[in-house]
Amino acid sequence: YAALSYCWGKSKKTTTTTIHNLHEHIEAGFSYELLGKTIQDAVSITRSIGVRYLWVDALCIIQGSEDEARADWQTESSRMAAVYGNAYVTIIAADSPTSDSGILRKRSIIRESSISQDGFTQRRIYSAFRNTKILEAASSTPNIWSTRAWTFQEAVLSRRALLYTDQKKYWKCGHGLLSEDGKLARSTLIHRLTRNLVEQDWHLVIEEYTKRRLSNGNDKLPALSGLASLYHRGNATPYLAGLWNTTLLSDLLWRTEISAELMPQHTQSYRAPSWSWASVDGPV
Repeated sequence: YAALSYCWGKSKKTTTTTIHNLHEHIEAGFSYELLGKTIQDAVSITRSIGVRYLWVDALCIIQGSEDEARADWQTESSRMAAVYGNAYVTIIAADSPTSDSGILRKRSIIRESSISQDGFTQRRIYSAFRNTKILEAASSTPNIWSTRAWTFQEAVLSRRALLYTDQKKYWKCGHGLLSEDGKLARSTLIHRLTRNLVEQDWHLVIEEYTKRRLSNGNDKLPALSGLASLYHRGNATPYLAGLWNTTLLSDLLWRTEISAELMPQHTQSYRAPSWSWASVDGPV
């Protein structure tokens, strides 16, 4: 199966699975036309590469405020390491701000200029670029996808990814980040973590993760739970609300960072112990 990493945004056309239509979705399915354009394009990509199944959170996790829906969300959100880690490939809609904005859109035009040499020969100059930071921190990329907290672990957990931007497609795997023109981009933080998440990397994870935004502040720890479970399998140490038992002394030395976009502040309701970075919103 393929998995989709995307932004819901304020979409007007988001088809979801709820307790009211769950039986219908399982027994009779649903119309392709009812899906948002981003999900429709993900279906097309999945079919084009010969994969039969596509995992989409809006469809594969029961949505809603009912007890059954909340219980399903708690169960499934804790399985993100398995969902994205075991996917054949993850389709990343990097420049799609909503679920109905689409992935396969007309590309941005790169300006073409011409010059004359000695008044006789006219030559054209083509501008080209390599966005080597496409999978880096939110501050270094313009797309909305890279500013969302949930998408961070989705990208790190995915062993293979097809990343679609308005200019290029990228392929990410354990060997590197390759653009469609055949150029190998430099190693990124997400690429390095994909290959080997070690003890020293956890502080880098927290620094990158806390730069990103959450629609629901209560998702602060759940949106990182997939990475935490992966880290725990390799280190077998107790997890303490975003910190680790064996490195607790150094983990406690976190501090907030004042940003022009995100001012750190304590949460109004309880989310984590005050000694945990998860108790505050903003960069750490």
